[in-house]
Amino acid sequence: MKFMSILALFYSLHTFASELELPTCEMENKLVTPITFFAPESLREEYEDSAVKFVIEGMVSKSNEILDNSCIPMQRELKEIIYVSGFDTEIFQDIYAAGNYIDYYYEDKVSQIQRSHSEFYGLVVSTTYSDFELEYCGATDVSANDRFFVVDMHCPKMVLEHELGHLAWAMHDMDTLAEQGLSLYELDDVVPFYDRDKAKSYAFAYQCGGKGTVMSYAEDYIPVYSSPDIKHNGVVCGDPDFANNAKVLRDYALERLGEKP
Repeated sequence: MKFMSILALFYSLHTFASELELPTCEMENKLVTPITFFAPESLREEYEDSAVKFVIEGMVSKSNEILDNSCIPMQRELKEIIYVSGFDTEIFQDIYAAGNYIDYYYEDKVSQIQRSHSEFYGLVVSTTYSDFELEYCGATDVSANDRFFVVDMHCPKMVLEHELGHLAWAMHDMDTLAEQGLSLYELDDVVPFYDRDKAKSYAFAYQCGGKGTVMSYAEDYIPVYSSPDIKHNGVVCGDPDFANNAKVLRDYALERLGEKP
């Protein structure tokens, strides 16, 4: 399986209580990351526009909860929702074809997003009530396009931040990599040579106290990035040497804010 090409997560919607110990931090200056969502026109046959917006706003809100919990100076914002006509779901079954379609027909908007240092755009689809086939809840390819993602609106809210985390070079947990037939030492074989400096050795997710951090594959999750400064059920949720995705995202934000990480 090509690493970072098709990225998945399967999470159940479980909440957390006081067993989550979070660090204290001050974040006066935050990187704002506006997100433009594209949606197939066919969604309007199933849902009111207000319902689609409600789902997307819930995803954005969950992203901001995860970022705040992890002491990451970043804020996600919904910029706009654009309905795409003529989007043939029988043809555009992968992120590359979908992205190319949007890039072609919305060239001006995409160019503006790409020129920005902090904007993202993505395709939100419904795989439950349509023939659009998305193998997993979300997909990205950070080496091909570090601004574009696809998410299924019927998946857990944290799927958005999972995919945006990939676009900042946050990675899955090592157990998941092992299941995919990869190891820490083999990442150079699947990450393009021109991007290898971006794949940090500490950019892995973690499972702690029976639940996984946002980039993990786990049945239950906690709304945080892996970090040695966070605990769940008394278990540390990261390691400074190999599981500190909070630092990955924090450095990503600080660099774009013009502050030295």
